[in-house]
Amino acid sequence: MPNRRRSRVATHFAALLTCQGRNIDVWTHDLSLTGMKVHLPEEETILREGDVCQVRIPLAEDIEVVADARVARTDEHRAALEFTAIDPESYPHLLNMVRFAAKDPDAIEEEQYKIPFDGSAHEE
Repeated sequence: MPNRRRSRVATHFAALLTCQGRNIDVWTHDLSLTGMKVHLPEEETILREGDVCQVRIPLAEDIEVVADARVARTDEHRAALEFTAIDPESYPHLLNMVRFAAKDPDAIEEEQYKIPFDGSAHEE
């Protein structure tokens, strides 16, 4: 997609979405410094464009990426999420995840200096 300002990398991490008071177990399809696309369970059809969610990607026992997100679009069993804020302790982990999976890690390094949100996730 030529208008994309951030590199997306293919990923396959388990994640938890909390949307509309519901917890939804998902798998990442791709990930960037500003969002992600996830595979939704087959029975999940309730997410709508504009829904506000919290994303949690567990990495280790006491380490997870936590971000606030907005549903940018949905299609057949997938949802594109745009991060609106990210926990400051989570950002280095997200950066490493994206950089590690990128074909050009140096490009990811440059992208990280243009964060479009304030850097703090909201607590639920």
